[in-house]
Amino acid sequence: MNLLNDPLVEKALQIAIALIVALVGWRLSRYAGGAAARLIERRHGDLLLAGFLRSVVAIVGFVAVVLAALQLAGLPITSFVALLGAAGLAVGLALKDSLGQLASGVMLMVLRPFHGGETIRVGEHEGVVERVGLFQTLLRTGDNRLVTLPNTVLTAQPVTNFSRCETRRIDIALTLAPGSNVGASAAAIEAILQRDPDVRQIPAPSVQATGFSDVGLALIVQAWVNAP
Repeated sequence: MNLLNDPLVEKALQIAIALIVALVGWRLSRYAGGAAARLIERRHGDLLLAGFLRSVVAIVGFVAVVLAALQLAGLPITSFVALLGAAGLAVGLALKDSLGQLASGVMLMVLRPFHGGETIRVGEHEGVVERVGLFQTLLRTGDNRLVTLPNTVLTAQPVTNFSRCETRRIDIALTLAPGSNVGASAAAIEAILQRDPDVRQIPAPSVQATGFSDVGLALIVQAWVNAP
């Protein structure tokens, strides 16, 4: 009797081959995700996009491998895909917030309002962007705390990027005591700004009076500097 012609043996071989394909394909999908991430890092130096791409490629590759393994095992793929679609709809309704975060993560990768290492402010949170994941973004604050924000927060609120522009204006509020010589004080401040190598002279720094208060004359000093 030829065992290879036995339906049970043939089915067992199909299942074994499907399991091997699933295992190898799973490892290959992870390798492909890592390779794509390394390519992005070398060409663009963008760690955020690299990490995001690694996750997406690995997940898409894993789903494709599972479908291929099921087909090799002799299971009806059409019925499985239909079942998967129905299950996906039910899960999508139950996890609509998580799917919204996933969609927001994709939008952040496409629109690129910030890059890794840039300093941003979102609502009351301010820090350096450490990582953008499929669902969450990680910030490191100035006092070395890690803040995890849902991606929906970053797409629903204004994001202030402190690092994108090369120059920034610094505004300093001062108050002159009553009886002070306003002209001499303003000239002394302007002289300090002109000597400071970190202050850009174009646009020129300025000292302006903004009004009186109980403690004296209010001044605003404005100077342009390089962002770092």
